[in-house]
Amino acid sequence: MANKFGIGIGDNGRGPARLKFLPCKNLGGFTLAEVLVAMFIFTVITTAVVVNYRVGDRNTELRLAAEEVASFIRNAQIMAQAGRTIKLCVSGGVQDRVCEGAVGVCSGGTTCSDQTPRGGYGIFLQAASTPPIFFANSINPDERSYNEGENVPTIRLQLPSKISIASINPSLPLTIVFAPPRPRTWINNNSDIVEARIILQHADTGATRTVIIKSVSGRIEVNP
Repeated sequence: MANKFGIGIGDNGRGPARLKFLPCKNLGGFTLAEVLVAMFIFTVITTAVVVNYRVGDRNTELRLAAEEVASFIRNAQIMAQAGRTIKLCVSGGVQDRVCEGAVGVCSGGTTCSDQTPRGGYGIFLQAASTPPIFFANSINPDERSYNEGENVPTIRLQLPSKISIASINPSLPLTIVFAPPRPRTWINNNSDIVEARIILQHADTGATRTVIIKSVSGRIEVNP
């Protein structure tokens, strides 16, 4: 009789049992070829997972950047609708300019006071390679355009290094102004332009996301 290890226990009925070794059956295992195939499959799967993870991570970076641009523009809309005040110069040749920094002092020593910009707030984009400017439409409110001295330095937008503005419609320079009290949306000083589109692109993947500003409804949304 043999146990599971291939060791036989002899018993001829004429004395103590004696051990004897029987030929072992093949207990199984992997050949070198099978090990190499398994390693190859593991490497392929691992590479695919890493690549997909990196692509997903870059897509997330692009999506978050687009949402940040939309939020930046939406902030101007909200501030115009709420009649938010900002420190503006009150006299002299710098009247209605945004006060420099947070010290409440204008050029020439004139003072500042909290005021609501008559023309609301807006976004100005001079070129695709430069970050957009958040401004108070205060110096020439009826023009609904950006003037030097209207920049609000405390509100900024900086895109990630791999994200850039691929194209803009209508063409540059682009000015979006939200005029109170509704607020009404003006694109390049024209309320008849239906919408503006800012297309962002990731440098590594070439994927894009579009920020859409609708002038009639005032909606600001991000589309794939």
